[in-house]
Amino acid sequence: MALRRQLGLDEDHFVIGKIARLFRLKGHADLLAAFQTILPQIPQARLLLVGDGALRNEIENQVRTLGLQGKVIFTGLVPPGEVPRYVGIMDCLAHLSSREALSRALPQALAAAKPVVAYDFDGADEVCLENETGFLVRTGDIATVANGCSSLPATRAARAPRPPRTAIRPRQFYRRTNGGQSLHLYLNWPQQLEFKLQLVRRAKQAEA
Repeated sequence: MALRRQLGLDEDHFVIGKIARLFRLKGHADLLAAFQTILPQIPQARLLLVGDGALRNEIENQVRTLGLQGKVIFTGLVPPGEVPRYVGIMDCLAHLSSREALSRALPQALAAAKPVVAYDFDGADEVCLENETGFLVRTGDIATVANGCSSLPATRAARAPRPPRTAIRPRQFYRRTNGGQSLHLYLNWPQQLEFKLQLVRRAKQAEA
């Protein structure tokens, strides 16, 4: 709970997290729009943006324009080894990138038994089980993103250990899906970088 206090988060705050560079196609504008809808329903909601990037000033301006000051927390750049600590204080993770190979953020969150709300494309369905470990949403459907986040319990119980079925079983997913391979490598840090490079190479080959 020390990290929550450091970030100005109280026990009753419901933390919606996003792990991504502050960059085009990462879905920050969609998430801010959804968050604006969530707040009247869950006043104790807070948005935690883990990462930094070229759009920091632009996104901060959007926060001010939408009147969300004090509700959105920017962590800045976080070392990879520290990311699990930030995942640990989230109540759910939103992944709204509009184009990306399977994000490392999804298995990071699910390995920590955190529910996710994600746009349904590029392998998200390989690690997110609809209505079991989270919600898959059609890209751009901001209302459904807001509904998905709002349906999650905004209480301390949301941060308690979840039943086993809501957490990923690495061996099971490793056998079944490519997404499972991503989780397996997330749990084996020395191989993470090489696997990420493989994903980038495959994406470039597919575009060629």
